[in-house]
Amino acid sequence: MDSGLKLVLGVIFCLLGVIILIGSLLLDRFIPGGFICLGIGIILITDSQHIGK
Repeated sequence: MDSGLKLVLGVIFCLLGVIILIGSLLLDRFIPGGFICLGIGIILITDSQHIGK
């Protein structure tokens, strides 16, 4: 996969994870998936940086 595409997908997944976590704080109940989205996003971002070098 192209490193630019991995970077864009990683940022999208991180933003989605943050939105889910903030939403679960505002609703006072746990919404699953926030930490998973953050993890996938961080993995994609770091992988895109390693391939680019």
